[in-house]
Amino acid sequence: MKETEITVLLVEDSLGDARLVQEMLAGAENQRFHVQRADTLLAALEALAKTSFDVALVDLLLPDCTGLEALITIQLHAPELPIVVVTGLDSESAGLGAVEKGAQDYLAKGKFDTDTLLRVMESAVVRRLESAGAAGKETGKALAPGIMGCKGEGGTTTIACQYGLEPRRRSGQAALPADLDSTTAERTVRVAPGTRAEAEGT
Repeated sequence: MKETEITVLLVEDSLGDARLVQEMLAGAENQRFHVQRADTLLAALEALAKTSFDVALVDLLLPDCTGLEALITIQLHAPELPIVVVTGLDSESAGLGAVEKGAQDYLAKGKFDTDTLLRVMESAVVRRLESAGAAGKETGKALAPGIMGCKGEGGTTTIACQYGLEPRRRSGQAALPADLDSTTAERTVRVAPGTRAEAEGT
C-alpha cells in the first residue's frame, strides 16, 4: 500500500475486538489508517452511502445479521469494495465460505497479529483491483454507454461523447462513445476523437 491514509470500514459489534484492530492499525509503521466502525449491518450500509472506503473488515456475527448475508449485502451496496472477513465463527469453514462468495480473504479472531492484518488487507486491495482490471479487459470489447434523446444541436453530441468517455477516465477501461443517427435508413457510427473501434452498419 502507498504511504497515504487508508480508509477502513470496520464492521464489528464487539467493542473489545474493534479496539484491538484499531490499535493494530494505529501502530502500523509507514502507513496511516482512518478507521470508521459500524456495529451493525445497517450502520455499515449508512456509512457506505456517505463515505468511500479503501477496504472493509467485516464480522459475520452482527446483531442484525448473521453469516454470509452480511457479506452479500455489503457487496450489493459496494461491489468494488475489497472485503476481508474477520470472524469468531468456525473460522476455516466460515472463512472459506466467505471467499467463495466473493470476499478477498478472511482472518480468524485471536489468530492474527499486526503484520498479518496488514498483509491480508494489502493483498485484498490488490486482488480486487486485479479482478476489476481483468473484467474490463475482455478482448475486443469496450464499454458502450448509451444516451438517448440527443439531436446533435447546441453541442449535445459533444456533451454526450464526453459523458461516454468518463468511464474510461475513471477506470482505464476501453470505451466507445458514438453518435447513432437513426433518422437515416442505414445507421451511421461516428466514433469520438481519441478512440479506436470497428463498427458495422445495421
